[in-house]
Amino acid sequence: IELISIVFFPITFYPPMPNYTPNVNIVPMKDIIILMRSQPISIVIKNVVGNIILFIPFGFFVPIIYRNMNRFIYSFLLGLCISVFIEIAQFTINYLTKYPNHTSDVNDVILNIIGLILGFMIQRGIRKVSFMADYINNGANKIE
Repeated sequence: IELISIVFFPITFYPPMPNYTPNVNIVPMKDIIILMRSQPISIVIKNVVGNIILFIPFGFFVPIIYRNMNRFIYSFLLGLCISVFIEIAQFTINYLTKYPNHTSDVNDVILNIIGLILGFMIQRGIRKVSFMADYINNGANKIE
């Protein structure tokens, strides 16, 4: 529920803007640079870090929950599809309400994928450490 509220809300219910066309950014880093020039750094950090953090659990848990998604490429493609779907949904909501709720932005997809990669790497790191600990403990038991 929290993910839905972060991604799709606040959907404002003001009167429609008849000539409104939803914003779409397909130029990487463009909106982030504009944001850096026009907003306090705290808003820039919230936007960038928020989009990264949003997908860390995805990269972490998908390979654990779905064993057939254990390879990076599968998690990557699923995460990419979900991130693109979110941007399309935001665009659709803007189009249907004729009011600017969100901007569909390629940077959000890029930052989501960075989060997915971080989550996947953390999960792999924990598995590797866990495997090494098991190996060391089992090896020590055999020596005794």
